[in-house]
Amino acid sequence: MLSYFHADTPLEADFAALAHGSRTVPVHEPELHWHDWTRYSSRQQTTMHMGGLLGRFELRGEDVEPFRPYLRH
Repeated sequence: MLSYFHADTPLEADFAALAHGSRTVPVHEPELHWHDWTRYSSRQQTTMHMGGLLGRFELRGEDVEPFRPYLRH
């Protein structure tokens, strides 16, 4: 969705293969927590309740390579 609104070209990826490959990537030192917040949507004229994971973790190994274009470090 971010690509649709913020990029000049559509994101073309084999998401099924990425999802399958993600199962073999080891996660090291996860420090994650859930964070809830609210924001006001001018378009919808209402308060939006949102939430998501915040924190850090480390991915190691060759299995990470297919994900590099989508990761920020």
